[in-house]
Amino acid sequence: MTAHPLGLHEDTNLETPPHIYKVLDDEFHFALDPCCNLDNQKAQLGYGAYTHGAPFDGDAKILPDGRIHISIDGLTADWNAGGAVFINPPYSKSKATSDDTGTEMWMQKAVDWLQKGVTIVMLVGANTSTDYFQDYALKYADEIRFVNKRIAFMMNGIPKKSPTKNSMIVVFRPGKIGGYPRISGWNQPDAGAKRKRARVGERALSEIVKRDDFNVWGASV
Repeated sequence: MTAHPLGLHEDTNLETPPHIYKVLDDEFHFALDPCCNLDNQKAQLGYGAYTHGAPFDGDAKILPDGRIHISIDGLTADWNAGGAVFINPPYSKSKATSDDTGTEMWMQKAVDWLQKGVTIVMLVGANTSTDYFQDYALKYADEIRFVNKRIAFMMNGIPKKSPTKNSMIVVFRPGKIGGYPRISGWNQPDAGAKRKRARVGERALSEIVKRDDFNVWGASV
């Protein structure tokens, strides 16, 4: 995750916890993180300013572990990196419009590249009343997994205390043909190795769709 150029609150620079990313990476094998900086890049290839708030200069750097970071805007760049794409966009609302335009633009871009055959996995705020959920996630995603508890995102390697936002994992897979996405719950890996039923809010489900084939997907380590 990195700051969006529209100008967002300071907490847009929070990092996805490594244990959360690892479980998803083991499943999807990510090649690109187009919404990051040098401090919080996860995938082999990353796009974004080198540091939070810095301008894009188009240069590329090779990190000590061999990963590559290019200082370009991920919203305008090519996402065909030879594998799945991971995106944890800013959760904060735009100062200019007071809505979730940041997440919405990243999700719109995800739908564009989904239609070009790219698998995209987004870790976003679980707000079912937003335009990004109604117009993009609900219409184009193959899966939506509601995380069973709030994620303690990190700043400078330290988890933030008392997280305030619920999260969901939106999976865009090429080849989906119509219909609603599969709706499920997702246990954070720190819940333990034992698979158990994930908790999904009844209100959230009722706002999405009434279904008979509701299923639960629990992550394990």
